[in-house]
Amino acid sequence: ITFISAEYVNKLGRPVSSRYAHGLFHQYNNDGKIYNLTAKREHVLQKIESITGVIELFKQRLIWLTGGSRVLFGVIQEQSVAFVIDVNSLYEAQDDLCREAFCLALNEQVARISKFNLVWASEIPVKWQRKPVSASYQTVEAATQWVWNQPYSPTDRADCDAEALSLALNDQVEAIYYFSAGDIPDDKKLLMSQRISNSQFPIHVVSYNPLKPETITFWKELSHRSHGRFHVYSVENKHTVTKTTKEEYFDESNPVMEKVLPGIVFCDTYFPWMRFLMISHSAV
Repeated sequence: ITFISAEYVNKLGRPVSSRYAHGLFHQYNNDGKIYNLTAKREHVLQKIESITGVIELFKQRLIWLTGGSRVLFGVIQEQSVAFVIDVNSLYEAQDDLCREAFCLALNEQVARISKFNLVWASEIPVKWQRKPVSASYQTVEAATQWVWNQPYSPTDRADCDAEALSLALNDQVEAIYYFSAGDIPDDKKLLMSQRISNSQFPIHVVSYNPLKPETITFWKELSHRSHGRFHVYSVENKHTVTKTTKEEYFDESNPVMEKVLPGIVFCDTYFPWMRFLMISHSAV
């Protein structure tokens, strides 16, 4: 709907330079360049209305993405999945909160997919069912009860988490969701890296309430290595970012992206949406 100096104008059938267009078109200056407005006011208003409607849809989508279990767990996109639940690094006081977060995702999202299975990471990893079962109200309710019935039994075994992941890898599913609470000890990182590198399908990591930035970096790199997604949610964190500009906040190359804001979700989906909204709002 605009053209600059020496652009070809279909209405006139020839190139028109801005310096000769005074009085012929409405003009405005942007970064030292003069633009000639060829659209009528009604046309511009239609464009604004259309763009505003799209932005509103994106805002609604963002609200949905950051509501309910999705802000804690992310969005389950596949129809057949296996979950690995690893709460070995949590204090007992935090255990119930972690189980509530996972069970919220079970009840809100798993009931809408095709089939699923659970693996509990412990001294001896436990599998809920021998193979994935169809998702229904009854099976989700049974899975929820099974999660709450697992004893609080943290272990220092370096390979227990990797063994739990191996059990999940044996299921015929589209993807694995690895739910990790707290921080992962250094002696477990190498074993987890080896198991994930052997995966034939995506492993999506959900990091719940980590306290160390290096935990976030580790899980993010591992999930992307298996072509999976990464999601982290923090209830409280000593590495809180208290002040930053909008540009720094949404710059993935900035170290601030490796830190977690209290009650804020950091994931592969959230920030592209936020960037789009910021750019779109500035444009309008």
